[in-house]
Amino acid sequence: MTSLKPPGPAKPEIRNRRMRSGEWIAFAALSVFATIATLLVIVAWFLPVEVFQNWAFEYAVDDSYRRFEAVGQAEAFCWVVRIVGPIMVFGAMRLLRNRDSAVKSFQMTWQGFLRATEILETSRVDPAISLPELKPQRLSFNRVKSWCLRGMLLLWMAFAVVQFGQSASRRTAEWPYYKFRSGGVVLPNISESNRDVIRYVKERTPPNSRILVVSDQKLYFLSYYLRPRGIYHRVHPDSAFVIAQPHQERWMPAYRLNELDPEWICQLRPDFILEYFEHPDNIDGSKKLEDRHWIQFLRRLHDDPKYVPSYILQLRPYTENCTQ
Repeated sequence: MTSLKPPGPAKPEIRNRRMRSGEWIAFAALSVFATIATLLVIVAWFLPVEVFQNWAFEYAVDDSYRRFEAVGQAEAFCWVVRIVGPIMVFGAMRLLRNRDSAVKSFQMTWQGFLRATEILETSRVDPAISLPELKPQRLSFNRVKSWCLRGMLLLWMAFAVVQFGQSASRRTAEWPYYKFRSGGVVLPNISESNRDVIRYVKERTPPNSRILVVSDQKLYFLSYYLRPRGIYHRVHPDSAFVIAQPHQERWMPAYRLNELDPEWICQLRPDFILEYFEHPDNIDGSKKLEDRHWIQFLRRLHDDPKYVPSYILQLRPYTENCTQ
Protein backbone atom coordinates (compact mmCIF):
# COMPACT_ATOMS: atom_id res chain seq x y z
CA MET A 1 0.00 0.00 0.00
CA THR A 2 1.37 3.37 -1.01
CA SER A 3 1.22 6.21 1.45
CA LEU A 4 0.71 9.89 0.69
CA LYS A 5 3.48 12.21 1.75
CA PRO A 6 2.58 15.58 3.20
CA PRO A 7 3.33 18.48 0.87
CA GLY A 8 6.76 19.94 1.39
CA PRO A 9 7.60 23.60 1.85
CA ALA A 10 7.49 25.91 -1.14
CA LYS A 11 10.70 26.48 -3.02
CA PRO A 12 12.75 29.51 -1.91
CA GLU A 13 12.54 31.22 -5.30
CA ILE A 14 8.71 30.88 -5.31
CA ARG A 15 8.53 32.33 -1.80
CA ASN A 16 10.78 35.24 -2.73
CA ARG A 17 8.74 35.97 -5.84
CA ARG A 18 5.53 36.00 -3.80
CA MET A 19 7.18 38.21 -1.19
CA ARG A 20 8.33 40.72 -3.79
CA SER A 21 4.92 40.89 -5.46
CA GLY A 22 3.25 41.32 -2.06
CA GLU A 23 5.66 44.12 -1.17
CA TRP A 24 4.89 45.97 -4.41
CA ILE A 25 1.15 45.63 -3.93
CA ALA A 26 1.44 46.88 -0.36
CA PHE A 27 3.71 49.72 -1.47
CA ALA A 28 1.25 50.86 -4.15
CA ALA A 29 -1.81 50.65 -1.87
CA LEU A 30 -0.09 52.44 1.03
CA SER A 31 1.30 55.13 -1.29
CA VAL A 32 -2.15 55.94 -2.68
CA PHE A 33 -3.71 55.90 0.78
CA ALA A 34 -0.98 58.09 2.31
CA THR A 35 -1.20 60.61 -0.56
CA ILE A 36 -4.98 60.96 -0.32
CA ALA A 37 -4.91 61.14 3.48
CA THR A 38 -2.15 63.77 3.44
CA LEU A 39 -4.06 65.96 0.99
CA LEU A 40 -7.23 65.69 3.10
CA VAL A 41 -5.36 66.60 6.29
CA ILE A 42 -3.69 69.61 4.62
CA VAL A 43 -7.02 70.88 3.29
CA ALA A 44 -8.78 70.27 6.61
CA TRP A 45 -6.17 72.15 8.63
CA PHE A 46 -5.49 75.04 6.26
CA LEU A 47 -9.14 75.91 5.57
CA PRO A 48 -11.47 77.14 8.34
CA VAL A 49 -14.38 74.98 9.40
CA GLU A 50 -16.77 77.64 8.13
CA VAL A 51 -15.62 77.00 4.56
CA PHE A 52 -16.75 73.37 4.73
CA GLN A 53 -19.99 74.43 6.39
CA ASN A 54 -20.71 76.92 3.61
CA TRP A 55 -20.05 74.25 0.97
CA ALA A 56 -22.41 71.84 2.73
CA PHE A 57 -25.07 74.54 3.09
CA GLU A 58 -24.94 75.39 -0.61
CA TYR A 59 -25.18 71.77 -1.76
CA ALA A 60 -27.96 70.80 0.67
CA VAL A 61 -31.54 70.61 -0.56
CA ASP A 62 -33.89 73.52 0.03
CA ASP A 63 -34.99 72.41 3.47
CA SER A 64 -34.01 74.06 6.74
CA TYR A 65 -33.55 70.74 8.56
CA ARG A 66 -31.42 69.30 5.77
CA ARG A 67 -29.23 72.38 5.73
CA PHE A 68 -28.89 72.37 9.50
CA GLU A 69 -27.83 68.72 9.43
CA ALA A 70 -25.47 69.26 6.48
CA VAL A 71 -23.69 72.12 8.27
CA GLY A 72 -23.25 70.07 11.45
CA GLN A 73 -22.07 67.00 9.55
CA ALA A 74 -19.51 69.08 7.67
CA GLU A 75 -18.15 70.32 11.00
CA ALA A 76 -17.93 66.77 12.36
CA PHE A 77 -16.22 65.47 9.21
CA CYS A 78 -13.67 68.31 9.28
CA TRP A 79 -12.65 67.61 12.88
CA VAL A 80 -12.49 63.85 12.30
CA VAL A 81 -10.08 64.41 9.41
CA ARG A 82 -8.03 66.86 11.47
CA ILE A 83 -7.63 64.48 14.39
CA VAL A 84 -7.69 61.00 12.87
CA GLY A 85 -6.02 61.95 9.57
CA PRO A 86 -2.50 62.65 10.93
CA ILE A 87 -2.55 59.39 12.89
CA MET A 88 -3.45 57.42 9.77
CA VAL A 89 -0.82 59.23 7.69
CA PHE A 90 1.85 58.49 10.31
CA GLY A 91 0.84 54.83 10.39
CA ALA A 92 0.91 54.60 6.59
CA MET A 93 4.38 56.18 6.48
CA ARG A 94 5.70 53.71 9.05
CA LEU A 95 4.31 50.81 7.06
CA LEU A 96 5.88 52.18 3.87
CA ARG A 97 9.29 52.33 5.48
CA ASN A 98 8.94 48.79 6.80
CA ARG A 99 6.79 47.30 4.07
CA ASP A 100 8.87 44.11 3.85
CA SER A 101 8.34 43.44 7.55
CA ALA A 102 4.67 44.37 7.20
CA VAL A 103 4.19 41.89 4.34
CA LYS A 104 5.96 39.16 6.29
CA SER A 105 3.87 39.87 9.37
CA PHE A 106 0.68 39.75 7.33
CA GLN A 107 1.67 36.45 5.72
CA MET A 108 2.63 34.96 9.07
CA THR A 109 -0.67 36.12 10.54
CA TRP A 110 -2.61 34.57 7.67
CA GLN A 111 -0.72 31.29 7.94
CA GLY A 112 -1.33 31.26 11.69
CA PHE A 113 -5.03 31.87 11.09
CA LEU A 114 -5.13 28.96 8.64
CA ARG A 115 -3.36 26.64 11.10
CA ALA A 116 -5.57 27.71 14.00
CA THR A 117 -8.77 27.05 12.03
CA GLU A 118 -7.70 23.74 10.48
CA ILE A 119 -9.97 20.89 11.51
CA LEU A 120 -8.45 17.41 11.88
CA GLU A 121 -10.75 14.73 13.27
CA THR A 122 -8.35 12.22 14.75
CA SER A 123 -10.24 11.29 17.90
CA ARG A 124 -12.73 9.00 16.13
CA VAL A 125 -10.21 7.21 13.98
CA ASP A 126 -9.22 3.60 14.53
CA PRO A 127 -5.74 3.59 16.19
CA ALA A 128 -4.71 0.82 13.82
CA ILE A 129 -5.01 3.21 10.86
CA SER A 130 -1.86 5.17 10.24
CA LEU A 131 -1.93 8.91 9.43
CA PRO A 132 -0.95 8.45 5.77
CA GLU A 133 -3.89 6.04 5.40
CA LEU A 134 -6.20 8.50 7.11
CA LYS A 135 -5.59 11.49 4.86
CA PRO A 136 -7.03 10.11 1.62
CA GLN A 137 -10.25 9.23 3.50
CA ARG A 138 -10.80 12.39 5.51
CA LEU A 139 -8.67 15.13 3.97
CA SER A 140 -11.28 16.56 1.55
CA PHE A 141 -14.08 16.54 4.17
CA ASN A 142 -11.86 18.17 6.80
CA ARG A 143 -10.79 20.77 4.29
CA VAL A 144 -14.42 21.70 3.57
CA LYS A 145 -15.20 22.05 7.27
CA SER A 146 -12.06 24.11 7.84
CA TRP A 147 -12.98 26.57 5.12
CA CYS A 148 -16.55 26.76 6.38
CA LEU A 149 -15.21 27.75 9.80
CA ARG A 150 -12.86 30.30 8.25
CA GLY A 151 -15.66 31.72 6.14
CA MET A 152 -17.89 32.19 9.19
CA LEU A 153 -15.08 33.90 11.12
CA LEU A 154 -14.25 36.21 8.21
CA LEU A 155 -17.94 36.99 7.74
CA TRP A 156 -18.27 37.79 11.43
CA MET A 157 -15.32 40.19 11.20
CA ALA A 158 -16.83 41.77 8.07
CA PHE A 159 -20.11 42.29 9.94
CA ALA A 160 -18.18 43.95 12.77
CA VAL A 161 -16.54 46.35 10.31
CA VAL A 162 -19.87 47.17 8.65
CA GLN A 163 -21.55 47.74 12.01
CA PHE A 164 -18.73 50.03 13.11
CA GLY A 165 -19.10 52.00 9.87
CA GLN A 166 -22.85 52.31 10.32
CA SER A 167 -22.40 53.41 13.95
CA ALA A 168 -19.88 56.06 12.90
CA SER A 169 -22.22 57.23 10.14
CA ARG A 170 -25.15 57.45 12.56
CA ARG A 171 -23.03 59.35 15.08
CA THR A 172 -21.98 61.81 12.38
CA ALA A 173 -25.59 62.28 11.27
CA GLU A 174 -26.68 63.02 14.85
CA TRP A 175 -23.76 65.34 15.57
CA PRO A 176 -25.68 68.54 14.63
CA TYR A 177 -28.27 67.78 17.30
CA TYR A 178 -26.35 66.18 20.13
CA LYS A 179 -22.60 66.93 19.76
CA PHE A 180 -21.17 65.69 23.10
CA ARG A 181 -24.48 65.96 24.95
CA SER A 182 -27.10 63.31 25.66
CA GLY A 183 -30.52 63.24 24.10
CA GLY A 184 -32.17 64.00 27.42
CA VAL A 185 -30.29 67.29 27.62
CA VAL A 186 -30.81 68.38 24.02
CA LEU A 187 -34.36 67.16 23.33
CA PRO A 188 -36.10 66.27 26.60
CA ASN A 189 -39.20 64.13 26.04
CA ILE A 190 -38.84 64.42 22.25
CA SER A 191 -38.32 61.16 20.40
CA GLU A 192 -36.99 60.41 16.94
CA SER A 193 -40.56 60.00 15.72
CA ASN A 194 -41.42 63.49 16.99
CA ARG A 195 -38.63 64.94 14.87
CA ASP A 196 -39.93 63.08 11.80
CA VAL A 197 -43.43 64.44 12.42
CA ILE A 198 -42.11 67.99 12.69
CA ARG A 199 -40.23 67.71 9.41
CA TYR A 200 -43.18 66.18 7.58
CA VAL A 201 -45.78 68.69 8.78
CA LYS A 202 -43.42 71.56 8.04
CA GLU A 203 -42.93 70.26 4.52
CA ARG A 204 -46.62 69.64 3.77
CA THR A 205 -48.24 72.74 5.26
CA PRO A 206 -47.80 76.46 4.52
CA PRO A 207 -46.40 78.69 7.29
CA ASN A 208 -49.68 80.52 7.97
CA SER A 209 -51.87 77.40 8.23
CA ARG A 210 -54.09 76.40 11.16
CA ILE A 211 -53.73 72.74 12.20
CA LEU A 212 -56.13 70.81 14.41
CA VAL A 213 -54.30 67.93 16.12
CA VAL A 214 -55.81 64.88 17.79
CA SER A 215 -53.08 62.96 19.57
CA ASP A 216 -51.98 61.12 22.69
CA GLN A 217 -48.73 63.13 22.77
CA LYS A 218 -47.72 66.27 24.59
CA LEU A 219 -47.50 68.64 21.63
CA TYR A 220 -45.54 71.60 22.96
CA PHE A 221 -42.75 70.67 20.53
CA LEU A 222 -45.13 71.10 17.57
CA SER A 223 -46.20 74.56 18.73
CA TYR A 224 -42.57 75.64 19.04
CA TYR A 225 -40.93 74.10 15.98
CA LEU A 226 -43.80 74.73 13.57
CA ARG A 227 -44.18 78.45 14.22
CA PRO A 228 -45.82 80.56 12.82
CA ARG A 229 -48.37 77.80 12.16
CA GLY A 230 -51.23 77.65 14.60
CA ILE A 231 -51.52 74.32 16.48
CA TYR A 232 -54.85 73.50 18.17
CA HIS A 233 -55.13 70.46 20.38
CA ARG A 234 -57.98 69.63 22.75
CA VAL A 235 -56.37 67.76 25.63
CA HIS A 236 -58.30 65.01 27.38
CA PRO A 237 -59.00 66.03 31.01
CA ASP A 238 -57.50 62.79 32.32
CA SER A 239 -54.21 63.64 30.57
CA ALA A 240 -54.00 67.35 31.27
CA PHE A 241 -51.69 67.02 34.28
CA VAL A 242 -50.04 63.70 33.50
CA ILE A 243 -46.29 63.66 32.83
CA ALA A 244 -45.38 61.68 29.74
CA GLN A 245 -42.89 58.80 30.06
CA PRO A 246 -40.32 57.74 27.48
CA HIS A 247 -41.07 54.84 25.10
CA GLN A 248 -44.82 55.18 25.74
CA GLU A 249 -44.52 53.58 29.18
CA ARG A 250 -47.52 55.54 30.42
CA TRP A 251 -50.85 55.44 28.58
CA MET A 252 -52.48 58.84 28.20
CA PRO A 253 -56.17 59.13 27.29
CA ALA A 254 -56.81 61.17 24.17
CA TYR A 255 -59.77 62.34 22.12
CA ARG A 256 -60.44 60.79 18.76
CA LEU A 257 -61.57 62.94 15.86
CA ASN A 258 -65.09 61.54 15.97
CA GLU A 259 -65.31 62.49 19.65
CA LEU A 260 -64.88 66.20 18.97
CA ASP A 261 -67.86 68.46 18.40
CA PRO A 262 -68.22 69.18 14.65
CA GLU A 263 -69.57 72.66 15.41
CA TRP A 264 -66.49 73.45 17.50
CA ILE A 265 -64.27 72.30 14.63
CA CYS A 266 -66.19 74.50 12.19
CA GLN A 267 -65.78 77.50 14.49
CA LEU A 268 -62.06 76.77 14.68
CA ARG A 269 -61.84 76.59 10.85
CA PRO A 270 -58.60 74.60 10.61
CA ASP A 271 -56.77 74.26 7.32
CA PHE A 272 -55.47 70.78 8.16
CA ILE A 273 -56.29 67.94 10.52
CA LEU A 274 -53.43 65.90 11.99
CA GLU A 275 -54.04 62.55 13.70
CA TYR A 276 -50.98 61.31 15.57
CA PHE A 277 -51.02 58.37 18.01
CA GLU A 278 -48.06 56.44 19.39
CA HIS A 279 -49.25 54.32 22.33
CA PRO A 280 -50.04 50.70 21.30
CA ASP A 281 -53.48 50.92 22.93
CA ASN A 282 -54.37 53.84 20.66
CA ILE A 283 -53.07 52.35 17.40
CA ASP A 284 -55.10 50.58 14.75
CA GLY A 285 -52.51 48.64 12.75
CA SER A 286 -54.61 48.74 9.57
CA LYS A 287 -54.24 52.54 9.41
CA LYS A 288 -50.45 52.76 9.55
CA LEU A 289 -50.12 52.96 5.77
CA GLU A 290 -53.20 55.04 4.96
CA ASP A 291 -51.36 58.35 4.51
CA ARG A 292 -49.44 57.65 1.31
CA HIS A 293 -47.47 60.93 1.38
CA TRP A 294 -46.38 60.28 4.97
CA ILE A 295 -45.15 56.77 4.18
CA GLN A 296 -43.26 58.01 1.11
CA PHE A 297 -41.67 60.76 3.19
CA LEU A 298 -40.56 58.32 5.91
CA ARG A 299 -39.11 55.81 3.46
CA ARG A 300 -37.20 58.55 1.69
CA LEU A 301 -35.98 59.99 5.00
CA HIS A 302 -34.82 56.63 6.37
CA ASP A 303 -33.63 55.37 2.98
CA ASP A 304 -35.66 52.19 3.39
CA PRO A 305 -38.28 51.31 0.72
CA LYS A 306 -40.03 48.92 3.12
CA TYR A 307 -40.04 51.09 6.24
CA VAL A 308 -43.26 50.93 8.28
CA PRO A 309 -43.64 53.19 11.34
CA SER A 310 -44.73 51.81 14.68
CA TYR A 311 -47.24 54.65 15.15
CA ILE A 312 -50.06 56.29 13.20
CA LEU A 313 -49.95 59.68 11.52
CA GLN A 314 -52.47 61.11 9.06
CA LEU A 315 -52.38 64.66 7.74
CA ARG A 316 -55.15 65.87 5.45
CA PRO A 317 -56.78 69.17 4.49
CA TYR A 318 -59.99 70.10 6.23
CA THR A 319 -62.59 70.17 3.49
CA GLU A 320 -65.86 70.40 5.39
CA ASN A 321 -68.17 73.18 4.20
CA CYS A 322 -68.96 75.00 7.42
CA THR A 323 -71.76 77.55 7.39
CA GLN A 324 -72.04 80.49 9.75
